[in-house]
Amino acid sequence: MDENNWSDVEFLTSVKPLTWGYAVSKMLAEKAAWKFAQENSIDLVTVIPSIITGPSLTSEVPHSISLSMSLDYSE
Repeated sequence: MDENNWSDVEFLTSVKPLTWGYAVSKMLAEKAAWKFAQENSIDLVTVIPSIITGPSLTSEVPHSISLSMSLDYSE
């Protein structure tokens, strides 16, 4: 995938699948970063991590942590 592949914001905001807000905000922030980099002649590289884990800032366990804890790594 490259900078030509973007999330479908219209779909996400109408259907609202689980964690849709993260995908929309990440995409809008990344598009703004690309625009800023282009306007200021800055080379930009972005990374989209598949799963983020770590201490939670909330009392609820984030979906990404629940998902990563449910993965079976046995062969």
